[in-house]
Amino acid sequence: MIKVLHVRNCRGITTLTGPETYLLDLLAGFDGERVDARLACVVDPAKSSPLFLEEARRRGIRVEPVEISSPLDLKDFSLVRELVRRYNIELVHTHDARSDAVGSLAARSLGVPVVAFAHGWLNWDSPFSKERLYAAVESFFVGRADEVICASRDMERDLMERGVPRERIHYIPYGIDLSRFDRGDDGGEVRAELGVPSDAPLVGTVGRMHPWKGHRHFIEAAARVVGTFPQARFLIVGDAAFDGHLRYRDELRAMIERLGLTERVILTGSRPDIPRIMRALDLFVLPSLREPFGIVSIEAQACATPVVGSRVDGIPETMEEGVTGLLVEPGDSVELAEAVERLLSHRERLGEMGEAGRSYVRRRFGVERMVAETERLYRKMLRGTLSAEG
Repeated sequence: MIKVLHVRNCRGITTLTGPETYLLDLLAGFDGERVDARLACVVDPAKSSPLFLEEARRRGIRVEPVEISSPLDLKDFSLVRELVRRYNIELVHTHDARSDAVGSLAARSLGVPVVAFAHGWLNWDSPFSKERLYAAVESFFVGRADEVICASRDMERDLMERGVPRERIHYIPYGIDLSRFDRGDDGGEVRAELGVPSDAPLVGTVGRMHPWKGHRHFIEAAARVVGTFPQARFLIVGDAAFDGHLRYRDELRAMIERLGLTERVILTGSRPDIPRIMRALDLFVLPSLREPFGIVSIEAQACATPVVGSRVDGIPETMEEGVTGLLVEPGDSVELAEAVERLLSHRERLGEMGEAGRSYVRRRFGVERMVAETERLYRKMLRGTLSAEG
């Protein structure tokens, strides 16, 4: 049995994003008789338990809270180190800038190997100084991990450009628990709850509120689409995942009001029922300006909902252009609106794309494959065969 400790910084996280969804599905997917996995979660004891932590516990994942009162408090190093010693951990798996630093240093001090998942901080030039710091920290420690996992070929190329040797990079795309997306209700209940008529075209996007997610372009496109489809409604699902993005959320609300879309664009905040949301949509839009992978794209397709996504970073790897959806240039709200209108004008094609998307995701993005490939990497690391096998 492999004893592995996953380390994740949960301070400031107020919603479940792609990396959290990935980690929950991975940890819940391990066979407990083969992989003894624990989650060390860095938290602020003065704040309520993060949603991520509560969801992990609900899924039966063994959680070890690591409490620090300030970002400048470095005692998480000693706490994580103690967990590694207490449970005879053989492998540490890190998932973000702080955990890359703390987990790597703690593991190295005890001679334990480290695998880092490069979720994507390090390939963004952020306008936020704190995020630029995170990117620098992650880039430094990911580059020094024994092995590195990435979810997209685009991220793989980025890592190599930053000097990470090809033989230490392992491409393991996100996978999702497809049972959560099996055919259920037709979305009618969600529409009724949100006040959306059953015959109104419904277009939505899901993701944390961050400038790189392209919400502004989604709203600009919505303003154009209502000229052709006056009954259309638009959902923005998600919230500011970090306190620093609350102003951005307020700016989006002001933009919606300024464009006269208060009756057309619905801000739902964070929702735990993403499969129900996806089934309610006629079309899902992923208008990101940067996106290392785009797990919500495969979640939409798993629900037979076609996707219009940005042709950027890892998004094209999550779909088959022209078969399961369409790609547009990032930041081009006019092209985005035209793509949405084109698909809404051909309802039969929407249905065909939806079924093609469901089949595509089931072939390529099941959680079982992701779990198996990750376990296989763990075993190779512990056998010390990676260098020999390349």
